[in-house]
Amino acid sequence: MVVMGIVSATAVSRFTNTQSFAARFFVDDVIAALRYARTYSYTTGCQIRFSVNNGSRFSVNRPNDCSATQPVFGVIDKPFSANEPYQISAPTGITLKDKTGDASPDLDFFPNGTACSASTTRNFVITATGISRTITVECATAYVHET
Repeated sequence: MVVMGIVSATAVSRFTNTQSFAARFFVDDVIAALRYARTYSYTTGCQIRFSVNNGSRFSVNRPNDCSATQPVFGVIDKPFSANEPYQISAPTGITLKDKTGDASPDLDFFPNGTACSASTTRNFVITATGISRTITVECATAYVHET
């Protein structure tokens, strides 16, 4: 009886704290969006921008004119979802920033299969209470992975 009480107390505490599950799903959403931006850039021949807004939301954006030297970006639609913008808000208590702490970073993917023209990697950090996950984009190949 005592053993059952200890096991049930442990199990209940794990199931009532859903923030770790929400963080895991959000990490998967960010990785999927980064990979989609890379593929969309390659297949359309346009520069595609992954943008984070104040650490609480991200979007995948495309220029209105792919040949413009100073493009104006707009949010694209989610794949297989007509008229639903590809922007996702972070669950409550979860933030998305780049490794330097910038809460509104942009990351560009280019049609030649590269990303982030200035450095060798870009890191995005997803944090919540007691949770920290890092997503890395390799600039030379635009390969996206969790580290």
